Order: sequence, then structure tokens, then C-alpha cells
Amino acid sequence: MEKKSYYTVQELSENLEKLIKSSPELQDVTVVGEITELKRHESSGHAYLTLRDKNSTVQPNRRAILQCIIWKDVFKKLPFSPKPGDEVEARGSVRLYLPQGSYNFLISSLRYFGEGQLLLQIEQIRRKLYAEGLMDFSRKKPLPVFPQRIGIVTGLTTAALRDILKQLKEGHPGLEVIIAPAYVQGEGAVRSLIAALKKLSEPSMGVQLIILTRGGGSLHDLMPFNDEELCRAVAACPIPVISAVGHQIDRPVCDDVADYAAATPTEAGRKLAEEALQLKDALAYLSHRLELIMSHRLDSLRNKLSHITRHRFFQDRAELFRERYLYLSDLYRRMDEAYRGKLRLLQMSLSKSEKIPLYFERSFDKLKAKVQIAGERLLAYSPLRTLERGYSIVKQGKKILRRKTDVDFSTNLEIVLSEGELKAKPLY
Repeated sequence: MEKKSYYTVQELSENLEKLIKSSPELQDVTVVGEITELKRHESSGHAYLTLRDKNSTVQPNRRAILQCIIWKDVFKKLPFSPKPGDEVEARGSVRLYLPQGSYNFLISSLRYFGEGQLLLQIEQIRRKLYAEGLMDFSRKKPLPVFPQRIGIVTGLTTAALRDILKQLKEGHPGLEVIIAPAYVQGEGAVRSLIAALKKLSEPSMGVQLIILTRGGGSLHDLMPFNDEELCRAVAACPIPVISAVGHQIDRPVCDDVADYAAATPTEAGRKLAEEALQLKDALAYLSHRLELIMSHRLDSLRNKLSHITRHRFFQDRAELFRERYLYLSDLYRRMDEAYRGKLRLLQMSLSKSEKIPLYFERSFDKLKAKVQIAGERLLAYSPLRTLERGYSIVKQGKKILRRKTDVDFSTNLEIVLSEGELKAKPLY
């Protein structure tokens, strides 16, 4: 075919357009770059942006840029809102725009590149679990106040495990710790972590609290703790779970679904240790307070007992019961005289009657009955029994008052009750 001596502008541009469309290196390809400019047309809804290499070593005057277009329908379906500064992965095709003699890149899909894409995935998982209520505060289980046995899910050689055990040894030495080893990064980490979590949550293990932990690392290293399946296992665990992953700046999704999120593994161990120390201090304080209260109570009872025993009621009880003692002595004297008189009569008449033994027996029964009646009467006359029935003894000094005329109205009265006594001022 003879080569033309010249081409028109239209012919050259159309030939170039055909070459672009037929080249596999320019159609349905992926380009990675940083968005430097982005503008969305208000009326059409299309977006226009500029891409360039983020860390290019090419001289500024030689640095390439790529003009890109995202049609309205494509832009509406994007999983995020792109903005200048984002490093993105754009898929599309190169086209030549004949009226302006320029080429641009028609984007068919767009996503974050590298860590940006991972962050998008994490955010999507977080929003999904939040919408299902797995992050609601109301569903979080309270941590045990003073656990006796806990479980730790982590790698056996991790710094996180050493940090936690150090804190527990210093602040909670009596705590029993069961370690369920697991992979904390890389392939198989998610399955390993879930298996360890389920093992510790078995009732036979007797674990009251589980710590899920690992130290800091890159976003890729921490991705197992953002996995949806692991997060659901944490949320469904019947045992309270503390998530202690990474450093303070890290916030994996498992932190949001766990019952408590510690900023670091050290903080998780310190929290348990501090709670144990606080409880011990509280128990020591209460024990000291109880000792003081009991000591004061005993002192008070001793003082009351001492006061009671020094009371005139006990010191002068002989005076109070003197008359009753005299009455009892007189009663026994008369009974003795009567008995002796009867005995003499019986002796004198012993030979005169055959009925004397029967008479003696009956006389003895009568005397016995009299003694019994006298004893009951004496008990009824006891001042203590009288006081228990609601009566009282009124005294002035050592004198027991029986009549109003016995009262000295210039001196206070002492009223003895069944329990305790009162002082009163006599009135006319």
C-alpha cells in the first residue's frame, strides 16, 4: 500500500483513535496514582479528576499527569467518596477526544490503593456490625469484679503476653491464668483465634474473663482482628471479653464489639491488677471499721454493765427485801412451833388411840401443804415478780415509800422498774 504524502488532521486523529482502541495496553487497564484535583459537574453529575504518581522521582517539568473522567452512573456506585490526596486504583480505558485533540482516561471502577483499600474494608465491616447492634452498649457484659481465673488468647512468644503477665504478677498474684495460644497475624490467624476463643469459653474451663490481645503492628498485621468472622465470635462469646490489640492509635473492629476495649495489652493487665488492689484496700478498710465499731460497742456495754452493778438497787438489795426476809423467818418459826406442839400432843396420846398413826400421817400432809402454800405466797410477794407485772418501787434515799405522808417533797424520788430506774420530782 502506497504511503500517503500527507494526512489531514481528521485522518491522523482518527488513525490515532483506532490505534488506541485496538491496543490492549490502553483498554481495560488499571492505573495507580494520587488524586491531585477533583471536580464534579453540578448539572451532569460527572466527575473530572487528575491523577499523578505519588512518589515520582521524575523531574517536575517531566512529571506526567492523567486526566480522568467518571460518568455519573459510575460515580454514584463508588463505595467511598474520593478526594484529593487519596491514593487510588482506577480501572478503565484510554480514549481520544477528537474535538480537543486530547486524550483522557474513562474510569469504570475506583477503589483505594494499598492501606486505603484496607481501611475502606474495615469501615464497611464496622458499619455493618454497628447496624446489626453488635456494638450497642446495652449488650455488653459487665466484667467480673474479682475474677479468680481468666483466659488469654494470644501468641505464646508475644510481648503483649509478657506485659499482661507482668502487671498481673505485681497487682493480682493469686489470679489463675490459662493461656490459649493462637496465631495473631498472617494466613490462618482468624481460624486460630476463633478456635482459642471458643475453647476458653467452654464451661469446663471455668474461665470468668477472656483477654484477646496482641502487640502493635502494621495495618496488614492487625487485619485478623478486623475480620468479620472473628468479630462475630467475640460478640457471641458467653464470657466477658477484653480486647487489647495494638497501640493507642489502633482501633480494630474487635475493640468495638468486645465488652471492654483496652488501649494496650499493658492497660488490660493494669486494669485487672488495679481492680484487685482497690478491692483489697476496700476490704482492709471495712475490716478496720468493723473492728473499731465492735471495740466501741464492747466498751459501751462494759460501761453500762459497770453502771448497773453500781446502782443502789443492787447495792441496797438487803434493805429492799428486809421485810420479806423477816416475814419468812417468822413464818418458819411459827410453823416449827406448831409442828412441835402437835408432836407433843401425839406423844402424849400415843397409848390412848389406835388411830394415831393415821392422824399423824394426815397432820403431816396438812403441814406439808401449808409449807407449799407459804412458799408460793412468798414467791408471789417477791418484789421482782411484782415489778415484772408492771409495778414499781418508789424510794427516797434508802426509805421505801408506802404512803403520801412518807414523801419529802424537797427531795427527788427514785422509781425502780423491772428494768432500770427513773428519777422524778414529787408534786403536791
